Amino acid sequence: ILTQPELVATELERLREDDPTAADLESIDRSLVDVTRKQRNLTRTLSSIDDAEMAAPILAELQTLTQRQRSLQAEREIVLNARHLRDQAREQIENLEVWCRQVSESLNTLDYEGKRLALTALGIEAEVFSAKHTPRFRITARLPLSGDIVSATTRS
Repeated sequence: ILTQPELVATELERLREDDPTAADLESIDRSLVDVTRKQRNLTRTLSSIDDAEMAAPILAELQTLTQRQRSLQAEREIVLNARHLRDQAREQIENLEVWCRQVSESLNTLDYEGKRLALTALGIEAEVFSAKHTPRFRITARLPLSGDIVSATTRS
């Protein structure tokens, strides 16, 4: 990853192009506009009715629409929160890309502590087992998407 920061750049580009929240927000917003329009129409109709018995079903429908509106607004908040988290992840990947490019330039000159810091920042763990064990080693990598990467780079 450090010697090929373009892998991180590719992931970053994919995140820029693929925004699943856009379609969700568009759909929710359309539904909210539709609910508001129906509420206005029912309110207008209700204002012209003097008979309480005739008005009861319209009031019930208005209550149903109000509940639907609240539900859609809550759903919209969830999608906006997901978009915010996605934007944060994208920003962290941008930081990771910059960091990888900086470290890759000095990879051959990094001391032991610098190499350990790079492995930790990339979430790379290596386990080495005895000669009799199969497999002999296991290496895992989990790119952490948190501010830890940035703070780790400032200490290097």
